[in-house]
Amino acid sequence: VVAAGLQGGWKIRVVCQPPRSPDCNILDLGFFNAIQAMQYKKPTNQIDSPIGSVGEAFRLINSTTLDACFLTLQKVMESIIVHEGGNNFSLPRVRKSSYPKGSLPLTLSVSKMTVDKGYAALTQQILNQ
Repeated sequence: VVAAGLQGGWKIRVVCQPPRSPDCNILDLGFFNAIQAMQYKKPTNQIDSPIGSVGEAFRLINSTTLDACFLTLQKVMESIIVHEGGNNFSLPRVRKSSYPKGSLPLTLSVSKMTVDKGYAALTQQILNQ
């Protein structure tokens, strides 16, 4: 694999990935919570009822809820950059309610400080190799 990554002038390295952070997993970050909230509104009185309720909640969840989850993910990624790869921060708020109904942005802007900090961290990482 390493040899294949160096062919054709490429410098692809194989590195171990850090453990998966639930902060960066869109399912853990908000999607499961949204489905769970919908599922709890359905009464269940049999052992198989929750399965059907979750399936129905999945089908009924709207795109605005999913868009909001992805905006939160963008803010989490920004916080990770600001904290130099760490996870010692509270989950950031996006203030989705400040946007007019049905007009959530696709992307969020980040500050110049965040971009500079991320660039500096990447540059340092490259220099340390």
